[in-house]
Amino acid sequence: MPPPSLLRPPLSRLLRRSQTPSPLRRTPSFTPSPPLVQPKRRHLSAAQLADPLSAAGVEEAVVGFVTGKRKATEVAHAVWGSIVQKGDTVVDATCGNGNDTLALLKMVADESVRGPVYGLDIQDSAIDSTSAFLKMAVDSHERELVKLFCICDSRMEDIIPKDSPVRRR
Repeated sequence: MPPPSLLRPPLSRLLRRSQTPSPLRRTPSFTPSPPLVQPKRRHLSAAQLADPLSAAGVEEAVVGFVTGKRKATEVAHAVWGSIVQKGDTVVDATCGNGNDTLALLKMVADESVRGPVYGLDIQDSAIDSTSAFLKMAVDSHERELVKLFCICDSRMEDIIPKDSPVRRR
């Protein structure tokens, strides 16, 4: 066995090594500036979510989720709102109670532009719940833009017209 002095590095090398920062202790090379506008509301409105330039809305929603102040659905709605545009064709692949279907409808349709929403779910009760919710929440003209199907999302191509550009949630 070699003597202990050969097993240990010289003290000067240990000192030098300890003075170099480890990758886990790096300090940022910049200091992030505070946001220009402090958010005053806890929940984002549909108009804010539908604004394609609302990257700040997405960031606010993500930070709110991480800090426990927002729900995961609010993050999803903020992300969709930064991507989905009026007139787009969208798919809610799991309708559930209809809240996401309604949010998507508000993002793709208004008085002048009418984008279709395809709602899919494998449970009849979810389709019924979404249908009942939409009857209460929107008028008949908006409701006719929503097509609900009790089908697995793996069969989406059987429902959506082939020429429709689709953004899947």
